[in-house]
Amino acid sequence: MNGPRKGLARAGRRLLTGVAVAVAIGVAVVAGAPLAQAHAYLDGSNPSDGAVLTTAPAELSLVFSEEVVPSATSITLIESSGRVRLGPVRLVTPADPSAPSRIVVPLPPLANGAYQVSWSTVSFDDLHATDGTFGFGVGTSVTPVGWTETSPGLVEAVLRAVVFAGLALGAAAPVASVLLTRRSRVGPEAGRLVRRVTARVAVGAAVAGVALLGWELIASPSLAGSVLHSRYALWWSARELGLLAVVASAATRPGLDQWLAGRRRTVLAVVGAGGAAWSNALLGHSGSGATGSPLRAVLSSVHVLSTGTWMGTLALLSLVIVVVRPGRDDARRVLVAFGPVAGAAVGLMVVTGLALASGVVGSVDALLLTDYGRLLVLKVLVVAALLVAGLLNHLRLRRAGGLPGRLLGAEVAGGVVVLLLTGLVTSGQPALEKQLTLDPRGPASTLVTQKVGELQEELTIRPNLPGENVVQLRVADSRRPSPGPVAGVAFTVVDSTGVVVTVTGSRGESGRWSAPLNLRDWGPVTIRAVVRRQGASAVSGDLDWVVGAPAATPGPLVSRASVQTPLLVTAWLLGGVVVLLVLRYLREVDIRRRRRLVAGRRPRPPRPGPTRLPQDVPEVRGTREASEVVGASRDG
Repeated sequence: MNGPRKGLARAGRRLLTGVAVAVAIGVAVVAGAPLAQAHAYLDGSNPSDGAVLTTAPAELSLVFSEEVVPSATSITLIESSGRVRLGPVRLVTPADPSAPSRIVVPLPPLANGAYQVSWSTVSFDDLHATDGTFGFGVGTSVTPVGWTETSPGLVEAVLRAVVFAGLALGAAAPVASVLLTRRSRVGPEAGRLVRRVTARVAVGAAVAGVALLGWELIASPSLAGSVLHSRYALWWSARELGLLAVVASAATRPGLDQWLAGRRRTVLAVVGAGGAAWSNALLGHSGSGATGSPLRAVLSSVHVLSTGTWMGTLALLSLVIVVVRPGRDDARRVLVAFGPVAGAAVGLMVVTGLALASGVVGSVDALLLTDYGRLLVLKVLVVAALLVAGLLNHLRLRRAGGLPGRLLGAEVAGGVVVLLLTGLVTSGQPALEKQLTLDPRGPASTLVTQKVGELQEELTIRPNLPGENVVQLRVADSRRPSPGPVAGVAFTVVDSTGVVVTVTGSRGESGRWSAPLNLRDWGPVTIRAVVRRQGASAVSGDLDWVVGAPAATPGPLVSRASVQTPLLVTAWLLGGVVVLLVLRYLREVDIRRRRRLVAGRRPRPPRPGPTRLPQDVPEVRGTREASEVVGASRDG
């Protein structure tokens, strides 16, 4: 008997340890994983925001963080005389599938003056609508508009919150059922109540998913044809099937209820909730875009399921306590048994939440200046308050006869607020724009020198501001005799969004080659100079350059330094703490189990037998005679 129990204990420890270690490793690995964004926000434009051009451009180019739908893209040019709808819109397919999406539209002849561009589009991967504005001038200085943000819609946020509620109860129902079955004597009534509530909420979540798709298609009717043939439709269908599996796992009809008895119900619920959470992650911030990361989708799924296990189980247990009204001892036993489960779920939630935040928030300024960042901070504060309430509840339960009381209701109400905030956050635009992650007051490049093979190169760009510039490269051969004179120079500019511009230089004096260059935006770029020589192979070298920001570009409020690495390091360290706590808890459980086993094997004390009489006293059957004989023997 002892051998199988020890084997099960070891297997359980290995399983939980493996899960905890896997989460910690995932948090560490995600540092090198490509980041995925949701919402096709504007990553750059040509002309750029605040650029001053000497000549009018022939076309307008907009670079987005992910692929957009051209038919759902609208671009309007605003000038002093009115508004002009631009078109036709053309999507430039990049050679590199991981490069950002670029939209090009022709411009009418422009006179000198200030212009503003208003745009709106829809992401191809998640159907999120975004919009914004920027400005440029032709022969006239303009003030940059700065970063723009698409505010989350209330209807979309509520529908998403309902979907998250279905995912939460789908993850929580098996946990609540096990706790009620093993730790209480409330009977099948509580189990039926848990299943009924879970089924109804999951049905509501599936309906909300359909309504959400309809709401997005109503906003952009041109998407209807493309959605049916996209991966969005595939992941959306998978999420709906997962929610319907949760509904089926909570069936209460006699025939189906009997068939689902035992482990089938739990397996169906786990598969349905897990599949729906995974599909939902691929539809959101962790799976959209050309650089979508499966690892981030896994972390997002674990985050949703762990949060749902914590808050959803607490809500179901609270409902059972209010409706079924079990005894005080039963309620206390169930809530005490839920403590370790809640602790593990909260640990996973915090670790994965930090790892995911590193991919949607660029800096401290991004947290403070954007609706997305402020909503995320508010959500974190509410969750922190819930953790404090949960700790107080746990301490109260540890006291003999103590019950949480009103604090339990406060936790459930706070969980509803977290669901609404989650809907708003997932409907908003991640705070990753360049204007929130780069400091315009940083030093701009003035002169870069570099030795490339046998050539000494010296690069300058004037005036080194967004717009029209002149790039100049001085080339000197360090080899004597020179293998051949320089026959030509080509310049290729690659900016942070992956846009490539190539121009051919013309010969100047003293080994200098120059060319006109239109710099799309300020910030770091890479200048690749390809030098061709007569009688020798070409020499190619990359030079790092920083384009200066226009004088009117707003500076940082607090800091625009990247917070990705600090968040990931914190998540990794907390992941290690979670692993240690899980190991410690499993060790304590194993020690208590061993003590119970040892106590069960101890020999029982012998039963008290009849009073032994002296050998010379004859056996007396009567009680009175026996007493007299015993008394006489003692006196003698």
